[in-house]
Amino acid sequence: MKYCDFLIKGEENLHAWSSAFSKVFIQSNFHEKFTAIKMIGKGSFARVYLVEDKESLQKFAVKAFSKEYLLS
Repeated sequence: MKYCDFLIKGEENLHAWSSAFSKVFIQSNFHEKFTAIKMIGKGSFARVYLVEDKESLQKFAVKAFSKEYLLS
């Protein structure tokens, strides 16, 4: 697993970084933002779920990979 620590000077810079990251990452707890409706597909190392955004009620398909597969 890889991670990075960011030291950010000032609240304005924090908001700029957060805005940029929000375009490519879900920065909150997945289950706080989405409701899983049902599993719609299953493979050998991932499952696909139909989820609904709690705020907009928009539906999405989300592919969830096995942690064991990703760490191997």
